[in-house]
Amino acid sequence: MFPSFDFPMFYLSLFCFILFYIIPFQANPDSEDIWLAAAKLEWENDEVERARILLQKACGRAPSAKVWMKLALLEREVGLNNGSIVSSSSSSTPAEGGKADEMAHELATLDQAIAKFPDFAKFYLMAGQACERAAATGNTTLGSHRGLERARAYYQAGLRRCPQSLPLWITAAGLEVRLGQETKGRSLLELARLKNPKSDLVRGDSEVQANAIAAVSLLCLLAICML
Repeated sequence: MFPSFDFPMFYLSLFCFILFYIIPFQANPDSEDIWLAAAKLEWENDEVERARILLQKACGRAPSAKVWMKLALLEREVGLNNGSIVSSSSSSTPAEGGKADEMAHELATLDQAIAKFPDFAKFYLMAGQACERAAATGNTTLGSHRGLERARAYYQAGLRRCPQSLPLWITAAGLEVRLGQETKGRSLLELARLKNPKSDLVRGDSEVQANAIAAVSLLCLLAICML
């Protein structure tokens, strides 16, 4: 049996800080894994602002697409938790200015990430989906039509840089269906098939493609509304 010690929480916290932060960072200050592990620890303990600061520093010290993606995900969670996505039936309130700021933080982060990693398809997907969430739930920053048009712009930009990304093609096609442009949606899948002839996801006749677009569109809409 180990003797029990009345160890003050202050010293325990100090010990953990030195063990998990000071020593690893001094040993390898440019390690992506260390920065991400430290940010994850803060995030899981609801210290979101500390996690944000760590990830922002990591973007400078150990920049990678993964680090920028984690920062964008954190900004999305902060925005959702702060009520940045509101019901379309909600009336305008003074708080919506703060909500708009949270949405702007997420998109600003993704815009920076795209500028640094223009061939990383997930950034275009995340940015477009952020705009779709805003449009689907009545965010007053973008408005429904403007939000969907901005989402379309992100997807199109992503397809120009990442033509091998099937999730981008399918998501872009689903958006066109939701905008009432079924023919354009089918055309996008056909173009995806031409650019990715070995993929089973975009093979098939026009009827199969149309059914696939409808199914993907419904799933995307449900996923966006559940966020």
